[in-house]
Amino acid sequence: MDNTISKPQFSEKQKQFRVKYKDYTDKDMMIELLMSQSIQIEKLERNRSNTSKMVWFFIGIPIIIFAIAFLTGLLSAF
Repeated sequence: MDNTISKPQFSEKQKQFRVKYKDYTDKDMMIELLMSQSIQIEKLERNRSNTSKMVWFFIGIPIIIFAIAFLTGLLSAF
């Protein structure tokens, strides 16, 4: 039985990442992380905003229109 520890196998993407960031200092890495987090937060906020608009369009507005129509008697003929 061989008890030697083998080196981990890295994917091509991991190798490219290591080559790209190998000369970065801790400060540079922190700035990269902050920028990445900022971009992610902007995308999530856009997604939340669009979801809110869709909820209003498909649920809120039809309920309001139905309530107004019911209160004004437009649906009394049915």
